Amino acid sequence: GIQKFINDISLSEEQIKAIVGWVDAGAPLGDAGDMPPPVNWPDGDRFLLEEKLGPPDLIIQADPWTMPAIANDTFFHPVVDVPLTEARWIRAAETKPSLKGRRIAHHASTYLHQSESDDFIEAELAFRNGQAGIEAVLAAQQYRASAPIEVRELFTEWAQGKEGEVYPPDTGKLVKPGAKVEFDIHYHAVGEEITDALEIGWWLHPKGVTPKYSAEYLAFGPFIGGTLEIPPHTVAQHQGSYVLPGPAILHNFQPHMHARGKALLLEAIYPSGQREILNYTDRFDNNWHINYIYADEVAPLLPKGTVLLVTTWHDNTIAHRNNPDPRQWVLGGPRTIDEMGHVNSQMIFITEDDYERIRLQRQSKD
Repeated sequence: GIQKFINDISLSEEQIKAIVGWVDAGAPLGDAGDMPPPVNWPDGDRFLLEEKLGPPDLIIQADPWTMPAIANDTFFHPVVDVPLTEARWIRAAETKPSLKGRRIAHHASTYLHQSESDDFIEAELAFRNGQAGIEAVLAAQQYRASAPIEVRELFTEWAQGKEGEVYPPDTGKLVKPGAKVEFDIHYHAVGEEITDALEIGWWLHPKGVTPKYSAEYLAFGPFIGGTLEIPPHTVAQHQGSYVLPGPAILHNFQPHMHARGKALLLEAIYPSGQREILNYTDRFDNNWHINYIYADEVAPLLPKGTVLLVTTWHDNTIAHRNNPDPRQWVLGGPRTIDEMGHVNSQMIFITEDDYERIRLQRQSKD
């Protein structure tokens, strides 16, 4: 599948060979005069995106939660007002538990509650049903200030190992005065009482900047609207799909499963019938929910009607080192001991004209 990501932290073959050669030689010190100064490691209680973007422009903190040492999983839903007096566009977002809170925070999602106009909602529904293009949604978006209907929209997701969301150029997420953030935080007990106050940081576009497109958080796969059944001592396979209601650019690939997750495959089935592997994670690790952000020139450009097919494999055998108990019959669900299987993504729906323009640009460079 696609291997070019703007946040790629993998080592090159040359780097791997250098490290292996050094280890095989007995890890010699070398010339002490060539040693770099000691690394000034951060304390860890900062947003990961600060290194690239600086401190966030706005930080919203959830109410504190104290998790007992021994307790069932807890799903905490505090709602917090957004302290904005004017509409602003978000260009990046990151969720961050406290240092100690990382031990109990399994994952967290955030939802935006804000008012929308009748025109916008009607255009959005028509687009989802394939009855209108994204152009109608973009036009209705200009009249969102005096809107009568409150809408709850999934905004971001976080799990261990994820950095954050950085939207492409000319793309963002609109937040209006009066908006609220709902946190959906999954806490689990670790044998010690811990208090966490989870935060989300927002980096904003400059005032007066209006991006052309709005990023949309989408989760799709066999767990979304489907059923997972994983019998004891087996490797189970499931599939789920999502059909694009309009042309789009897939901004990122983030596989999400729990402890028994083994592998996840994302394919695109185009209206022509052509089938393409976009990405395949063959050694999934629940401790590293990496958000793979595509480089702009290789981000999947998908026509209307494309089927995004997700195939998951869960290993409920003793061979899986992270499996807590292979004797259990496991179903899909939100708890740590349950399973999930889907892709978390940011989808950028674009106009037919922009789709054709980008397609021709890429074709000319091939």
